[in-house]
Amino acid sequence: MKFGGILLVLLFLFPVILRGINIEQNSLEENVKESNKYFPDPDNSRYYYISERIENVFSSIIKYFLHLYDRTFNKIFIEKAFYFSEIKNTYIYRLNFVKNEIDTFFEINKKKWGKFSLINNRYFENLLKVNFNRNEINLYKNNLSLLDREYSELMKLVSGIPITLRFKDFNTKLIQKRMNSGQLIIKYTVLKENVFIFYITNKSIGYVKLKVRYNQIFKKIKDLAEPLDDFKSGNVDYLRINYNLNIANYLYNVLLRQLLKNHKNVEEIFIIPEKELFKLPFEALVTGFSDKDLDPEIIFSEYESVNYLIQKYAISYYFSLFDVQKSFKEKYRKKYIVTAFGNPIIEDRLREKSESMLINFKYFNKIPSSRREILDIKRIFVEKGCKIFLDKEFNKRNFETYAPESKIVHIATHFVNNIDFPKYSALLFSSRDNNTPFYYIHEISKLKLNSELIVLSACESLEKDILGLNGLSSMSFSFKNSGVKSVIVSMWPVDEFSSRLVPLFYENYKRVKKFSLALRDAKLRLMKKNIKFRNNIKISLSHPFIWSNYILYNFYF
Repeated sequence: MKFGGILLVLLFLFPVILRGINIEQNSLEENVKESNKYFPDPDNSRYYYISERIENVFSSIIKYFLHLYDRTFNKIFIEKAFYFSEIKNTYIYRLNFVKNEIDTFFEINKKKWGKFSLINNRYFENLLKVNFNRNEINLYKNNLSLLDREYSELMKLVSGIPITLRFKDFNTKLIQKRMNSGQLIIKYTVLKENVFIFYITNKSIGYVKLKVRYNQIFKKIKDLAEPLDDFKSGNVDYLRINYNLNIANYLYNVLLRQLLKNHKNVEEIFIIPEKELFKLPFEALVTGFSDKDLDPEIIFSEYESVNYLIQKYAISYYFSLFDVQKSFKEKYRKKYIVTAFGNPIIEDRLREKSESMLINFKYFNKIPSSRREILDIKRIFVEKGCKIFLDKEFNKRNFETYAPESKIVHIATHFVNNIDFPKYSALLFSSRDNNTPFYYIHEISKLKLNSELIVLSACESLEKDILGLNGLSSMSFSFKNSGVKSVIVSMWPVDEFSSRLVPLFYENYKRVKKFSLALRDAKLRLMKKNIKFRNNIKISLSHPFIWSNYILYNFYF
């Protein structure tokens, strides 16, 4: 009777058990189908098609609201145009970011994906057996869960970026209330081939349509930066780098002249670039030429006879107008004014075995200017307000312990810019216990720094080649995610000349307590300096590629 009862129960439950197996199997099959959707297009055709469609749709919406504004001068229409220009970029950022992360995901994890598929197939095969081994099934399930957790980390990162921003959260009145009479916000928006400039002051809001088409502006920006790109490739001697003053003057006339002429009381400009405009050093745009005589004995003296935008305005940048609405709140009192890290040391054992790695550590030489920077900071702030970490002390453990205790965090090191897979761009720290010394973007994003400023004194830490559409995966943005208020980054390689800006900046900051003003004054001081170069040749530091290298990005107002 007892046995018969059990048999009856089993017969009753058997269809349920089978259905449960089928449900679980179908669920896994659905997961596989869903994951296949994320495989990138071989030729990126779908991505480019969607990207172009988004651009076209939002361009039409923005132009429609600008048309209504022109006819009625109703402020609500210009605000709508402003709002949809932000939404356009948010969608494009999202699309590019997802594409980039998925590309990275499958490129870096091909072996894991193969392992996942293998285990998944074996799991299915065992489920279909009449007499399957429950322990083996559980083992496969545990392995699948482990792999799934690894993959879900990436998907959470992707899904964590907002795809939409609500209009009710877009408050131009709040922005204007926070601004003073000497401040001007300029937002560039590219709609198909046209460039529009939206602007806000504490009393007005409006826009200007540029007469020059975007492809012409882009070509000029490319021509302006080309000599430095040659220098990076080792094709040109430093003393032969040319900054085309006529192009810089042309770009000023096209992008800013009329707007600034209409706002004569402006002292500080906040710029929100788009696309290739991220590559433009706005502070080095030429507003006019003076009659100052050239000194043939001094190299680069021709750059002294020029008026630059920075000489009249303090300039800093934002990624988005939504950032201007946010105010920074320090969560707790900081122990140090500045914590500075520099001059990383790579262990010999790691250098020797690095030949088999993707990145060869032998290419990372010592950075003499890095050590000087850190010691200068210590001199300026003295022991009480400053903590420094040099050589082997510049490691991840010290960074994670002391950086959150500081108002300003200064990092002088090598930067590895992974343009193809930006998530794996990294800062070089000293190797410790034979561990990989890279601090990757995705690791920095998880920190809780809540600092007022990060200074990245590392070559091309702005990552201007991946900004614009891919900006959400940049090193700058990883620090934004860690709760930082602002970052100072470099547009080009940092050398012994441009690094001289660092002590000038900190000396000014002690005096004025405002980052944008301190950086501007440092640039003005640097461009007036002459120094002796090799063979007693005198060189003027007025060359824009020297003094305009470092720029300030804000994440809060």
